[in-house]
Amino acid sequence: MCELSEAITIDADPGTVWSVLVDTDAYRAWNPLIRYDGPVREGARPRVRLSLPGLPAIYTRPRVLSVVPERELRWRTRLPGLTATHTFRLRGGAGGAGGADDEEPRTRFVQTERFEGTFADPVVTRFERASSRGFEQLNLGLKRRAERRMREQ
Repeated sequence: MCELSEAITIDADPGTVWSVLVDTDAYRAWNPLIRYDGPVREGARPRVRLSLPGLPAIYTRPRVLSVVPERELRWRTRLPGLTATHTFRLRGGAGGAGGADDEEPRTRFVQTERFEGTFADPVVTRFERASSRGFEQLNLGLKRRAERRMREQ
């Protein structure tokens, strides 16, 4: 098993971050990594286009495993010799550090891809840099959009 992960702190409450994350129709406006066509519900099989920086797009049909509003969205893609589980996790709290005097809402957003199977090591070795850059770009796009939405509320 191999795992890639990128995290970011977003100055917005988990409800706002979640609303941006599950508005898949708006991904073209802010999400350079993923195009998602289908429902965001457990058991769904959306069409997903993954665009890692500097590489051709990859098209998959993952199965959505978990949709926990304001907490987690997770799906799994199975290919011959490889299973990839992509997870978005949100953890919120005032100030992000739990300080009583800090009332600003914050969300810790963590994006993880876990690879299992015969080809897990070669895939991660070959695509780790591009995947990490793609995760960073998605996280930053989500941060900008959610923080803008918070300011407009």
